[in-house]
Amino acid sequence: MSAAKKIDIPWLILHGDDDVNVSFSVAQQLAQKQLKAKILKIEGANHVYGASHPYTSASLPEHLQQVVENTFRFISL
Repeated sequence: MSAAKKIDIPWLILHGDDDVNVSFSVAQQLAQKQLKAKILKIEGANHVYGASHPYTSASLPEHLQQVVENTFRFISL
């Protein structure tokens, strides 16, 4: 967590609120350490945003698609 304070550029934290591996509160703690962080909760998303390995579908799961769209939006600013 202390490393978060050292980041001096804007950054995006995306996190699913149904992640059983890493609690959403961890993402919130990171965001509180860095004022330039933008946090977005992906409602209903698990740790892998609905994907799996190997992923054989031709389209992304809904939650992973949200991650991609929000990431592109963020880096396009």
